[in-house]
Amino acid sequence: MRRALLVIGVSFLFVLPSWSAVAAPRLEWTRQFPGWVMAVDTSSNGVTVAVGSRWAPGGHQTMSIVVYGPRGGQRWQGTWRPAGESAFASDVAIAADGSIYVRRYAPNGTLMWHRDQLPAQHPRTWGSINAISVRPAGLIVAGDDTGCCDVSAGQDGWVRAFGGNGGLLWTNRFEPPGIPSSTQDLVWDLAVYRGAIYAAGQVAIGTRDEPWRDLEAVVARLAPDGSLAWAKVFRDPGIQDDWDAAMSIRVGAGRPVAAIQMNATTSAWTRFVGLRPETGAVRWSAGTDGWPSVIGGTSTGRLFLIARHPEIYTLREFGPRGGLLWSSGDLGRWLADLSIASRRMSLVGDNPSGGGSRVWRYIVS
Repeated sequence: MRRALLVIGVSFLFVLPSWSAVAAPRLEWTRQFPGWVMAVDTSSNGVTVAVGSRWAPGGHQTMSIVVYGPRGGQRWQGTWRPAGESAFASDVAIAADGSIYVRRYAPNGTLMWHRDQLPAQHPRTWGSINAISVRPAGLIVAGDDTGCCDVSAGQDGWVRAFGGNGGLLWTNRFEPPGIPSSTQDLVWDLAVYRGAIYAAGQVAIGTRDEPWRDLEAVVARLAPDGSLAWAKVFRDPGIQDDWDAAMSIRVGAGRPVAAIQMNATTSAWTRFVGLRPETGAVRWSAGTDGWPSVIGGTSTGRLFLIARHPEIYTLREFGPRGGLLWSSGDLGRWLADLSIASRRMSLVGDNPSGGGSRVWRYIVS
């Protein structure tokens, strides 16, 4: 996720175009984040958790986490770094009982457990965690194995489920049917709704020697036990050497909606697709300019999108079928993430007027 901008101290206000028929989000509070912020989650009772990293002695990075109450007061702050190594957080999720998953923390900040993630398919690789989503039985995690020493050496995405005590339940290797399992793929985002697990990502279908030159967007639905219910590959065979990827997925009004980055090597635009939960068939499709970063959805199906085009970040609101309701214009440097729960929207990114990373809390109508 990633209006005209009015800077006032360390906050910013949305200035809407005159044709907008809806009210802009109303700023409730803003706080500075200690370090470089990467992700945020918001609970239904108003708790906000922001995560990222900060520099540590010796050139290492230390994972940083800050928990804020509904009015923006800091409840607790923590850091973590393995001895002699770096650590950073790329996503975070709050469970219904208040537990926080980046490592698993109790609501009061007590560390309950953490689990190192071994590669799912390639034993001698490095990788990353790209998305975390909670469910009543524990959590779902999306990650990848990346070959040495860059993405051209291969990436393979996977989805894993853990119980509340950290025990591994299953691993799904995210292999779209009809495409060789040796083909590179990646999972960017997850959404869990009433037991169903939706995974958004990409698969490489380029040449044998350079498979990464043509990437296609993929959305898959997994059953609670990790088995594949369906997978849809959004092919555009008339365009070669491009990068299409389902970058973000949310469930609004009971139906999954994905934000797809289209033709990334030649242009910058976003395709929204609303899918049938049972089959993955496209119910509707709409487009807007800019590369999508993340979408947030409300219970009524409205969508909020952070997009970049090319170095300009905007926040926009769309109706349940992708119709534009308003746009922010240039927000400044960049936004990293957003989350929405019970009419509260949290944004994290760089402060447009300088001063490092920030967390912003808004009320949406």
